[in-house]
Amino acid sequence: MPQCATQTITPERSRSGSPAVSPVTGRRGTGLSRWQVLLHDDDHNEMGYVVDVLVRLRARDLPGAIRVMFEAHRQGVGLVMETHLEHAEHVAEQLLASGLTASVQEAPEA
Repeated sequence: MPQCATQTITPERSRSGSPAVSPVTGRRGTGLSRWQVLLHDDDHNEMGYVVDVLVRLRARDLPGAIRVMFEAHRQGVGLVMETHLEHAEHVAEQLLASGLTASVQEAPEA
């Protein structure tokens, strides 16, 4: 399995209990706002491996995993999912631990 550096991206809470500034976006927000898990293209993971990881982690079904993989391959980044912050961070950490390149960002407002 490829070696990768992981970084904990969980925002801390202030003493008052309100959310602190997110290390992901640098903005205050609640864990209930929508966050995107992004898969970034890289030069060292094979396409089949990327699909296998997305399916194994239950981040996507097979057709969805293939779509995300090709989106990342062609455009440089693919949207894995949009969810609440805690789940987004968990999925991104699993992707990183599997040797993939992933990040979390706050979803744009609809």
